[in-house]
Amino acid sequence: MKRSNWIGITGLIVVTITVGSAGALSPIGTSAAASVDRQDPVVRVTANALPHYVMWDLASDFGITATNPQPDSYGDANVWSWRQGSNLLHPSKFTLLHTYTTKDFGVTGLDSWHGPFASQPEALLPQVGINASRAVADGSTSSEMGGIFWPKNVVLVHPSPTSDAIIGWTSPATMTVTVTATVAKLDRDCGDGITWRLSDGGVKLTGGAIGKGGNPKGTVRAIPVSVGTTIYLEIGPASDHGYFCDSTGVSLTVTGRTG
Repeated sequence: MKRSNWIGITGLIVVTITVGSAGALSPIGTSAAASVDRQDPVVRVTANALPHYVMWDLASDFGITATNPQPDSYGDANVWSWRQGSNLLHPSKFTLLHTYTTKDFGVTGLDSWHGPFASQPEALLPQVGINASRAVADGSTSSEMGGIFWPKNVVLVHPSPTSDAIIGWTSPATMTVTVTATVAKLDRDCGDGITWRLSDGGVKLTGGAIGKGGNPKGTVRAIPVSVGTTIYLEIGPASDHGYFCDSTGVSLTVTGRTG
């Protein structure tokens, strides 16, 4: 990771402590009349000795390149990935989504990665995409979207009946991170809800379920990560028969701290 791109403290902080001739501040434990004929070393605290912070944001980074995995905005390779899988305890069995389009549902600017399951001719699942069209994609004006409300700059995911839609963030550095995830149902007219899970590899951090019309959920966790550690946000159907209406809006941010 290029430290010059990090967010946070970037300047140089210098603290100077000088004990010199008569009349200067006296060291603790001596009298004011004591002879002071030396200078204590100058103490400097530089930015390199202080904590550094950097943030990754899913919506901001999505689509930097049309590759899977893709780099982050700092130039680190293979940080974000779009996946599918059903055995959530064994992420080594997750597979990458390979089909990419910039015209999902026939709307230019709906950029998405898709899996192989065809629920409709225009809907291959699982799906992970973003509305980069600069306008709200309103399902009431597109029969192919079937009632989906997709706000601009929002990442949408949709599982298949047998595979969850999975977003992966892989750490490019060793640090402590805070992960914030939110999920909200975007299908307005149907569905029995979705399941969601935030995990560190195969270890569950938090998760739950959202029913039809459920409110957004969020979580924040501070965890240590090493280079190559992957955090997964997984969205699955509440039941096999209900996957048709499981379009879900998600956000994911990771804030790292070193030092």
